[in-house]
Amino acid sequence: MQGAMLLLIWLAATSAHADLIRYAWSGFVEAAPGSGNPWALQGDGLASTPTDGTPFSLVGLVETDALDLDGSLNPNFARFTAIGATLTIGGHVANLTTPQLQFQSDSFNGLFDSVRFQTTAELFGTPLFFAADVRLAATSFSLANPPAPDAPPLFPNSLPIQFGGSGLIDLVTFPQNSMVTAQLESCPGPESVSWSSPGTGVADGIAVTMTNLGVADVDTFSLRGTDFAAAEQCSNARSLTHATGADWTVTLTPPTQALLLYAKFWRGPGAGGSSVTYQFSAPFTILSGLTGVAVSNGNTRLTLPGSSFHDGILRFNGPIASLSVDVDSLAGAEQATTFAPLPEPELAAGVAIGFGVLLAFGRGRCRSWVWGSPRRERARLG
Repeated sequence: MQGAMLLLIWLAATSAHADLIRYAWSGFVEAAPGSGNPWALQGDGLASTPTDGTPFSLVGLVETDALDLDGSLNPNFARFTAIGATLTIGGHVANLTTPQLQFQSDSFNGLFDSVRFQTTAELFGTPLFFAADVRLAATSFSLANPPAPDAPPLFPNSLPIQFGGSGLIDLVTFPQNSMVTAQLESCPGPESVSWSSPGTGVADGIAVTMTNLGVADVDTFSLRGTDFAAAEQCSNARSLTHATGADWTVTLTPPTQALLLYAKFWRGPGAGGSSVTYQFSAPFTILSGLTGVAVSNGNTRLTLPGSSFHDGILRFNGPIASLSVDVDSLAGAEQATTFAPLPEPELAAGVAIGFGVLLAFGRGRCRSWVWGSPRRERARLG
């Protein structure tokens, strides 16, 4: 049985990824009096009403087995680091530093439960401390009392029960009368690039640089559903928006054994002509999506009909240190792109073999066993 236990430990170490809980809600933000309003927000910063503020929406992702950062172990209180978060203010995506989710149950002797999202947010080159609180019914979730380390709470989609504002040094926020969600989310795909700026990012320890993009930005799109079924991303996945006609080059340091390219709103309409052709410097296969496209020139050329937008995933086998594309369009219409490097292509096969060995070993040792871990055991896509 010792060999089986060692193999089980190896499987967990190489392929385990925690599921995530996706917390999300929306509201309005105004500049506090005396702040100078560096983000040019609407509103006077005095009245917590939805009539004169700037709308915001936020998403924070927390692992189901995240560490409770409340070191003092206060009763009915827990605090967790968000492994991913998106904050959109007035249609602009802010750059975030150290986003956290804080939870308090039975506040004010059981009157309500509360959730707070806080971070340092940078917009238009100016960082400000941002915090948004929402108050829910007292029965929404429970935390340990007497104090003990907590797990991130799940709760049904709920409307806030109080609309009072959260006053900060530079900002005032207040919730919108719309659902506050805490949904369990599974992210089976490989780790996509976390973009620190347009064209610069990292994924799985691999530095990723994208050049010749022209005017580019970072935004959040859904890389889930049928078109991305082969390797869905979490809802916080960020993509680069850039001109359709950009002949970009992506560089990976160190090189990766394979590379997935996620295409979102590739043109298609508005790019000029009846179709758009992308000539890549390496051959690819289509993993999912991109229905109705044409592949030619030794699987290096992708032609998209001009009748619709196109979403999907391309896979480039490596080793790959760089990848370039030549587009036969000069259109400035925007499309979105991101990547997921695959540094361990043999891992999935190794895990499958090891899993089979473990099953075979287990048949001779025990009558049955149950996979009961709260963490999802899955191999990297290879």
